[in-house]
Amino acid sequence: MFKRISYLTVILLVVFTSMSFAQSTNLSIALKSSYFGDQSNDSHRLTAIDDPLSIGFQLRYFPRSNFALQFSAESLNGKTREKIGEELNVQASLSALVYPIHVGKISPYLTYGLIWVQHNNSNENKSNSEVNFQTGIGTDIAVLGNLIYSVDAKIYSDGLNYLGWGTSFSIGYKF
Repeated sequence: MFKRISYLTVILLVVFTSMSFAQSTNLSIALKSSYFGDQSNDSHRLTAIDDPLSIGFQLRYFPRSNFALQFSAESLNGKTREKIGEELNVQASLSALVYPIHVGKISPYLTYGLIWVQHNNSNENKSNSEVNFQTGIGTDIAVLGNLIYSVDAKIYSDGLNYLGWGTSFSIGYKF
């Protein structure tokens, strides 16, 4: 019994210490899920997966109250549309977020950034990666204390061609 209480005390001490440190760092961390809608053009698309729903995480750093830098990583795996096969798609993005206004607990933002995509298609037995641009709008909603819901919609481009759109939902904690 004493051993369990000791472990619990150490764990709580580590959690509260890290939370008090993190409160001075202006960070947020969140679990994220995205859905990607693509243009039907085969040569220019984000993914060939039939139902492109991803899961991942995002980290945000707020150097100012109206500006944030965001890193996110997501993965999706599924059957491809045309041919029988599977695709593993890994994505990482780096974005800048600008919060023009704050209305109560709601903070809308504009976002622009780069997204790196790695495609591994089992049907074609090949792997390729690319870097694309993303731009969009979203909003953060403070729910309970530091618990944040975030919803956004983005469009993707390779600089010349429209690649598709995506929408995401995240639940996170702002330190």
